[in-house]
Amino acid sequence: MKYLGKFLALILMFSFIGCEEDDTVIVASAVSPPVLAPQLNGATVILTEETASNIAVTFTWSPADFDVTTVESYELLMGIAGNDFATPHSFGNTTSTFVSLTAGELNTLIQDTFEQTVEKDADDNTIPVQMEAKVIASLGSSLSMESDPINFSVVPFELTGPIPVKDLFFVGPATIAGWENNNGNQALFRDPENSDLHHYTGFFAADAFKILEILGQWQPQWGTNDGTSVEVNDGTGSDPGVFSIATEGYYTFQINLAEATFSIDPFDATAAPTYTTVGYIGSARTGDDTGWNSDIDFTQSTFDQHIWFATDVTLFDGEMKFRADDDWAVNWGSDTFFSGAATQDGPNIPVTAGVYDIWFNDLDGRYLFILKE
Repeated sequence: MKYLGKFLALILMFSFIGCEEDDTVIVASAVSPPVLAPQLNGATVILTEETASNIAVTFTWSPADFDVTTVESYELLMGIAGNDFATPHSFGNTTSTFVSLTAGELNTLIQDTFEQTVEKDADDNTIPVQMEAKVIASLGSSLSMESDPINFSVVPFELTGPIPVKDLFFVGPATIAGWENNNGNQALFRDPENSDLHHYTGFFAADAFKILEILGQWQPQWGTNDGTSVEVNDGTGSDPGVFSIATEGYYTFQINLAEATFSIDPFDATAAPTYTTVGYIGSARTGDDTGWNSDIDFTQSTFDQHIWFATDVTLFDGEMKFRADDDWAVNWGSDTFFSGAATQDGPNIPVTAGVYDIWFNDLDGRYLFILKE
């Protein structure tokens, strides 16, 4: 009993010491919120169609202080002034302390997302749209702070052509181009209903990749630093990390630029048919109905047998469909131009005259027309 008592005392002593050493708890607290840079507060941003691809505004803010060294997340919100952010647009979560917008992106946001029409005063001057913005800083899911809002006005422009959109391309050894930024880089397929959402279902090698916007240039460039959210270098910051593919095979990759989200999901392509040829046919090919007499074959990707493309194609105002093996037994169509998801025996695709690169994916019927001139 004497030895048993000493043994129990030792256990209690070491347990007490262990508790003292391990029970150190670091508690985060809301010390100071982020502060949006005041330069934009009260300013008027004038947008023009000629500068649609130029950066029109950059929102910057100071880091929030949660009294810990853990990396915080930020979310920029924008809304119509006076609505108290009742129906804001979110630019997604990011660890960066800035968000940049081109004139075209901001113009589209105002007219499409916020449904603000271009209005003129008695002197035919465009009436500015009053906007507000704020930043929410979060530490995990339980602690957040937000900046004071800023107010600014935007003078939008009336479009005389298509709404400016982004075309995105893969780069990296998980894809066909490797680490070359202008080497037949595979295009992603822009969603016809949401220009910020891009899809790609196809083959990936077991390696890494990033996303580029302009062939031959390394920025803008999208990737991920934490494996869960999208980061971008628009040319004013640091390049993000890579998206990774652990095992080669077919996957569906989706990226939402506005929400800064992405997903990579396995895709079962074992039962997908393979075609000898896929081509395009229709009045848009020739400018008259003779274009329906025969098709012009796409080039098949050497990296993925389900991807088809054609470059520098001159098209006319008209209609078009895609079909396999020079026959109508398998044909795809849809009712949206520039991008869409075609289906078997779907409607004719409406086409506007121009010179285009065309991409088509026979796995999901998605297509993309990239305007060259």
